Amino acid sequence: MRPMIDGSTIDWRDVGFIEYNGDHGQSTPIRDAATFKYFYDHGDKDDLYHLEVDPLETTSLTGSEAHSAIGADLRTRLSAWMQETGDFIAMAHTF
Repeated sequence: MRPMIDGSTIDWRDVGFIEYNGDHGQSTPIRDAATFKYFYDHGDKDDLYHLEVDPLETTSLTGSEAHSAIGADLRTRLSAWMQETGDFIAMAHTF
């Protein structure tokens, strides 16, 4: 809030990080970059959704060659954030 009040600038992220710890303690990190949603499940396959085209998330783009760079970028950002915050999944698994 301070930068908004005093007029200074801040380097905002262009991606949001969400973590869901449901399903009997299984953590399910979900990362969103406004247009795309990258879902990392350490016990299963990852998912990538184009939210503008598929807002109900019915078709995963995981494995789509046309979207592989986007998925790789979000996975890299996710991995860095998890390492930065000491996420227990990142500590136990290699991305």
